[in-house]
Amino acid sequence: MKNKRTLYHFILDSSGSMMADRINTVNMFNRQIATVRSLAIEYPQQTFLTGLTVFNDRIDHILLETPVSRLRELRLDRYVPDGFTALYDAIGETTERIKERFGGQIESGEMSVVVIILTDGHENASRRYDVSIIGQMIRELEASENWTFTILGADFDITAVSKDLNFRDRTSFNYSKQDFKKMEEDIEDSIRHYAMLKSRGESTKEYYRKK
Repeated sequence: MKNKRTLYHFILDSSGSMMADRINTVNMFNRQIATVRSLAIEYPQQTFLTGLTVFNDRIDHILLETPVSRLRELRLDRYVPDGFTALYDAIGETTERIKERFGGQIESGEMSVVVIILTDGHENASRRYDVSIIGQMIRELEASENWTFTILGADFDITAVSKDLNFRDRTSFNYSKQDFKKMEEDIEDSIRHYAMLKSRGESTKEYYRKK
């Protein structure tokens, strides 16, 4: 098994419109930390890393590719929604940081990166990146088959956004904010399924599974 390392990096919208779902979002992320911890026990031959970026009109890289042994749950005081939506900057900065640190391992096929993005509104605040740059970045990285991007829309039709950013079919999904529990379950199931496939030496371009 050559590709033993997986980074699950979450990019969570913390613009003002997410305030009503602050607790749900924190709980959702912490449930995924628990999932990754359990997978590290279930699949000891694999290495699991987790990262977290939250964004409004500022970008906060809270967890920088942290191994399971050092994972800490997200606290409410680190996720306080306000401001606008710099979606492109969040994706661009996160991706570049990962490439700088792990580019060699990713390019050699020793490591996979799974990026999960949650947002509830349109881009309106990015300064460094635009739609064409991010769209080209996602297309090129996914072509390597060592990167997978999934975008989730919360009370927001993500279809047009995902198309503009070159997300592949079945990598963008819509959810109701009233059904965060379903989102939690689908993310957890997807992470577990991906780890199971890697344990068998299999791979998939469609990481995410919505039941």
